[in-house]
Amino acid sequence: MKTTVNKTDDGTITITVTIPWDTIAKQFDALMTEAIKQVEIKGFR
Repeated sequence: MKTTVNKTDDGTITITVTIPWDTIAKQFDALMTEAIKQVEIKGFR
């Protein structure tokens, strides 16, 4: 995981977090599988 913090002169702080896909892929696939079961598309046969 990589993080960067950028501070600007106006006081704004931007935090960027980069997470490798292989770290989240398994959980993402499981969540998408569950979401697909619950989706209802009106007018779809």
